[in-house]
Amino acid sequence: RLGSTRVPSRHRGEAEMPSADDQPRVGEKVPRKNTNDKTRTSERGDAKQPRDGTSVGADLMAVARPASPTSIFADDDQAATGSDSDGEAVSGTFFFDRHARRVSSLIVDGLLKSPEARDLDRGVMLLDVSCFLEAMQAYEASSSRDDAADALLKKAKELFSEMGFGTMYVDPSQMLRLNGAAPTLNFDSWARSNNHGMVGSADDLEARPPSDSDSMAREIGDGRRTDCQTLQWHKCLNATAQGVTMTAGDPTSLLPQRVVDSCPGHTTRLGEEEQLKRDGSLAAPDGLTLKIAALAPYTFGACLEKRGTEFFTRPGVLVVRACGAEVTRAAKTYFEGAGYKFLPLSDDVYEQFGLHANCARAVVGAKNPAPWGAYVAYKPGTMPLLVQCLPQAGACAAGPNAGYWGGSTGIGLIYLTAANLERALAGKANIAFEDSLFCVLGFSPEKAHARVAKISDGVVPWMTPCVLGGKIGGKISGERLREAWI
Repeated sequence: RLGSTRVPSRHRGEAEMPSADDQPRVGEKVPRKNTNDKTRTSERGDAKQPRDGTSVGADLMAVARPASPTSIFADDDQAATGSDSDGEAVSGTFFFDRHARRVSSLIVDGLLKSPEARDLDRGVMLLDVSCFLEAMQAYEASSSRDDAADALLKKAKELFSEMGFGTMYVDPSQMLRLNGAAPTLNFDSWARSNNHGMVGSADDLEARPPSDSDSMAREIGDGRRTDCQTLQWHKCLNATAQGVTMTAGDPTSLLPQRVVDSCPGHTTRLGEEEQLKRDGSLAAPDGLTLKIAALAPYTFGACLEKRGTEFFTRPGVLVVRACGAEVTRAAKTYFEGAGYKFLPLSDDVYEQFGLHANCARAVVGAKNPAPWGAYVAYKPGTMPLLVQCLPQAGACAAGPNAGYWGGSTGIGLIYLTAANLERALAGKANIAFEDSLFCVLGFSPEKAHARVAKISDGVVPWMTPCVLGGKIGGKISGERLREAWI
């Protein structure tokens, strides 16, 4: 079973990654026997912490029925070996060598096209990327980040008054305390002032028991609360990456995820009405960029560990998901400041896995410093990080801004492409539009197929008002593209 065999060398792996011809195309229906995810080992770390509070996570997953077909590699492995083996392979086998050579080379050669990579050694990169692919196949649970959580909470207390916060969630670091979580870290933008658990002074900030829901919850009356829309999208993304669909997968076996607000509060004071922009959308906290930057060593910094003066990737972190333009920019700045190269993943990698790169990008070809799509934060000799730069789902899937992005279908296409990319790097099959758990959140497979067709014909997402050119100089072409998307 994929990831179930330990070997004495630095690498272990499985069969050759399928080519674009072998891999289901984006949106294509996948035979049920190929959509299973029995990829995690019994060594999943400590048991998951109890979940406090009421969450809609279970409601979202209720549509998924337990079922688990085998890995996409299983049949090919057994045929190639001519044995009754279940596809297990050891380092140095024909399968892993081919996998390492082809997929690692494809990724590395694409990364080396970036001007920022000109001083990097290809051989070292190949070894590092091979280790990353091996770890993605294993997808082992990671331990709690109590030290990082304590540091973030302490810094939040220091900055509450200094940076003009009016409200903040009682424990901004709560999800970092989750044990046995997925090897991912999600970073969202900012907390609403009237979310569940918001407090009005630094003195009220305190550590809370681990929970994957409390810190991004909305009160719904009678003492009940529910996950905010943004957290629902995060949970669907996590579940999709681990193989839960509308008809398959076991939601009870999921590794929980950690989501951290890059700005865990707001400048609106406790009890005051939320501030709105002229279009009716929620106003961001004052000084958002500065607030995110001040907290970056304690939010994004949870991905790294410092030895002396050097930063290295912290064990148990493979994927970083940065959500929102401010957050993607801040992530790039932070990792580059820690000595990492922030290199875009080549379109050839998406194509290899039957995906379209522009389906993963919120904005294409715009004069906008925010990175979009998949990047690799790379530093020689340490584990590379896949950094998925995504739009902020809560603000873009519904409400006044939804029209710019195509609503739940537009955001769902981006998030599903991101999940399928992670799955492909772990050696798993794409999840088809029709099977996607994002359908629970309003994602339309039919509209998604139409969007993919337009992207394939060269149409790119409209330049939204957050992008230079969306308001200035690009109005006519922008309106045409916006009309095409809607």
